[in-house]
Order: sequence, then C-alpha cells, then structure tokens
Amino acid sequence: DSNSSHSIRNNTARIWDTTNGKPITTLAGHQDGGISSLAFSPDGQKVATASQKDNAVYLWNIANGQLIATLEGHQDEVNSLAFSPGGQKVATASADNTARIWATTNGQLMAILEGGSSLVFSSDGQRLATTSRKDNTVLIWDTRGNLLATLSGFSSLAFSPDGQKVAIVSTDGVARILPVELKDLLHLGCQWLQPYLESHPDKVKDVPCESIVNQQ
Repeated sequence: DSNSSHSIRNNTARIWDTTNGKPITTLAGHQDGGISSLAFSPDGQKVATASQKDNAVYLWNIANGQLIATLEGHQDEVNSLAFSPGGQKVATASADNTARIWATTNGQLMAILEGGSSLVFSSDGQRLATTSRKDNTVLIWDTRGNLLATLSGFSSLAFSPDGQKVAIVSTDGVARILPVELKDLLHLGCQWLQPYLESHPDKVKDVPCESIVNQQ
C-alpha cells in the first residue's frame, strides 16, 4: 500500500501518499482528545481511528475521507485496534477491560469479549487473542465471541504466521511457544496446574483437568 497516516492533537488524522509525501485526505470527526491509535484494513481501503477521550472508534473510507460508521459502546479509552485478515471485521480493545468485534461494512456490533486491553487476530482470521492487564491473562476467542481458552499469568501474545502456534510471554519474563488448538492448550495448561490441583483436589471440578489429574 502506498498510503501512510499521521495523527495530531487537533482530533484529526491525515492520510499521506508515501510516494510523494503529499496529503490525500484529512479525517476529522472525533469530538475530544487526540487520536491515540489507528489501523488500516488489509486492502488499504479503510482506516479505523480511536480517540483518547471520547471512547469511540471511527471507521473511514480512505478514498473520499467519508465516515463509514462510528463504533460506540466502550466505557473507557480504546487503546488497541485490529482488522481481521479478510477485512470484514475490526476488533477494538479498551481500558474498560473489554474487547468488541464489529462489522466493517456498517459498524454493527458482532460480539463483546469480557476481559482484554489489547488484542491480535490469528492469520486465518478464525481466532482472536486478547490480553488483560487487570489480571495478567491471555484469552483466546473465536470471532463469534466464544471463549476457547484462558491462559493465566501471561502478559502478551503473538500468533505465528501460519496461525498454528502462539508465542506467549509470562509475567516472570519466560516466553513459550504453544500449539493453538484448544485441546492442546488445555492439556498444557493442565500440566502446569498439576502440582496445584494435586494439593487442592477440591478445585479440580472448577477446571477441565480432571482426566489429567486422575491419570497420575
């Protein structure tokens, strides 16, 4: 793509042509605070912007600078934006510890994900991972808003290019590479929890690890 963007403190974002450094269009619509983050759609036809103060995300058509939709509902600053690889969805994560998935055609809200201050899509667009600063967890979801796995004690995550593995960093600074399939994640998680569950058998019923514990 030959476009780049730049945001300034007067509630606008500007799209620039990187071949000649000339501005293409100015996006003005946020009501309060400087624009804190933005993201291009994969096809380079849309851009999403978030403000520091109005808690809203604006979805724009780059070609003409027209507003496509205003994405409203977060109760605090939106600090992370990501388009799905196919460009049909855009996900937003907020300091209110929720993430939301929206349709890029009309801005319709598709799902609310409880817990998440930053996010990333898998390369196939079938999964979304959110990280929560509130309790140091990584949550893996499908794009309909169903929670697939919860990984506790981790601060960040990245999917591999083929979408088959995730790299996660724990709060103690250790990085791990894991398979992305739910059954494999659950198995690994239960292995890490095994010492705790063996000493607290009453907690086994609260997590899907009973079969692993019983095998020991």
